[in-house]
Amino acid sequence: MAAEQESQSLNPETKLGKHISDSAKSLLHELLRFTNSRPFNKEGKEHISYPRMRIRLLGSERIVIEHNDQGIPEADMDAIYESGSVGQFKTFDFRKIIAACKKVHLQSGLSSLMFHYNIFDPTDKALYISKRREDISTYALGTRFTLLLHDQGNRKDVETLKNIIHHQFEELHDATLLFLKEVKTLEVEFCGMDEKVYRNCRWEKNEVDEHSLRISMAKSEYGERSSGLQCYHVAEQPLLDLATTVVLAFPLTIHSEPETKKTIVKKLFNFVPLRTWSHGVSQV
Repeated sequence: MAAEQESQSLNPETKLGKHISDSAKSLLHELLRFTNSRPFNKEGKEHISYPRMRIRLLGSERIVIEHNDQGIPEADMDAIYESGSVGQFKTFDFRKIIAACKKVHLQSGLSSLMFHYNIFDPTDKALYISKRREDISTYALGTRFTLLLHDQGNRKDVETLKNIIHHQFEELHDATLLFLKEVKTLEVEFCGMDEKVYRNCRWEKNEVDEHSLRISMAKSEYGERSSGLQCYHVAEQPLLDLATTVVLAFPLTIHSEPETKKTIVKKLFNFVPLRTWSHGVSQV
């Protein structure tokens, strides 16, 4: 069986299952939903930094996502991939994250899980999990994902998947941070195959008052640096019949007036842009 699958992986005509493509299209969305489910340490405590999400795209093969959250207790690690999970694990679909990638390595503290599907199984059922105790030298403070992207099967399919996934991260911007409840800082690094950073984007969120947020941006690309600041009027409305909250975010000028000229006012958001919206309202 293993030899047969190896032969399939080397065959450039082998098609990947449709569930892989569908999962790849929602990969970033599920990762952000996971981030929104995480409990972070409260600010102000000694040695505790601001809640942060850091994303590193290493060439076209690997993506590392780190959260300085409270981590996942070892007893809860096994429950994270169960389709019937309850509580915080029910707010995102971890199996979609796994299917979108060749392998997913999840680390928290000294606990480590490696997940992967049989990518040639069209039923999307054959999930393989290996668990190991990490060496202290690889201790993960908080939670760390390492995503290894697909490199088996039809070459065109593989390249299309990588482009779909990378494009999602390239589309991240300051408004994404509005919908991450506890995260204060979002950083994205784009690296070459040598792991040297050629582009870096960093956004930091600060509360102005009860309904206003200010997001500062710092960007560096091939040595060229830029920065910016955007204010938003934010209103939240919990939905009583659903475990979700509608968030309306209106960009403001430095004079606290509605912003109407920037491209961002024409976007409709659900963590990431979904489509243009003629009324200039950002919502989830």
